[in-house]
Amino acid sequence: MKPQISVFIILVLLGLTQCYDKNYCLNEGLQNNDCGWYINCLEDAYNCGPKGYPVGYGYKYCSKFVEKFNKFSPAGQKWIDGTLTCLKQSLKDALIHSDDMTCADVNKIAFNSHPKCYVQNGFCELFTKQDIHEIYETLLALLQVYQVKDFLSIQSIKQVITVAFDCLQKKI
Repeated sequence: MKPQISVFIILVLLGLTQCYDKNYCLNEGLQNNDCGWYINCLEDAYNCGPKGYPVGYGYKYCSKFVEKFNKFSPAGQKWIDGTLTCLKQSLKDALIHSDDMTCADVNKIAFNSHPKCYVQNGFCELFTKQDIHEIYETLLALLQVYQVKDFLSIQSIKQVITVAFDCLQKKI
């Protein structure tokens, strides 16, 4: 077989594989706690590298939340389930329009979705509607998941303030 034909067949097969992956990535992959979605779907579409959002933040923290899931109260577990799905859902358009967007766009969309996903899925209630033991349990679990260095950027500080403000508004 000529080399050009072999290359063509490989490209066709890769194209078929990507169609299947895209179907998973835009449907059932969004509805579960499969953290591989960040690598197999988002990183595959953008190639942002190990420090880009898909691998360096999305996959990293999704994996940590799944790993520490049992450390959270039932309300915390419900928050994690809803938030992980919400965060991936917020990036669905980025996958659909991957030819028109950059890694910087993915980063912006993702970080802008964090406060909304956190608050909509009950983050505020983790500190107001639980008993003191569950609040303490939640704080300890969050400290096992997050790295302090990731909260030192302007982007992260803005998110924390937005979530805190949104939580305060819900109380009023």
